[in-house]
Amino acid sequence: MSDAGRAGLVLGFGVAAIGSYPIGLAALCSLGFLHLAAPIGLGLGAHVLAKRLDPDYSEFPRIVRLALGVGRPLAHLALALVVLSPLWMFAVGEMVWSRRVPNRTRALQDARALLDAQQNLRRASGTYVTLECLAEGSRCPEGPPKCSCGFR
Repeated sequence: MSDAGRAGLVLGFGVAAIGSYPIGLAALCSLGFLHLAAPIGLGLGAHVLAKRLDPDYSEFPRIVRLALGVGRPLAHLALALVVLSPLWMFAVGEMVWSRRVPNRTRALQDARALLDAQQNLRRASGTYVTLECLAEGSRCPEGPPKCSCGFR
């Protein structure tokens, strides 16, 4: 294979590796981490082919320099993204979870405090109380509520 052909493959593989990464991320839900196979294969292919290129000994030095200046860095960027993406995904997931847990805990504590207050007032007065009664004591009923449904 000529140097120009090899340089074209390096350039094509580098661009394809970087382009396949967002496409793979879009299919992450259905493919899992299999979406990383295309950037890995294309990036490694470009890296291996770029090792054999030398613009000083090529008959097409401009194309070889373009492949080494654009294709190889894109392939390396795709490989770096592949290595860092699982770490990034898990780190972002943990960060989101750590933000949610205190909010859930706080909401559960507030709900338990409200339930305890309602139960304490019911025990003291013998009637079921509403949130308005808890907020303002003058709105609490005096005795047991009248039931119009016929049940006691």
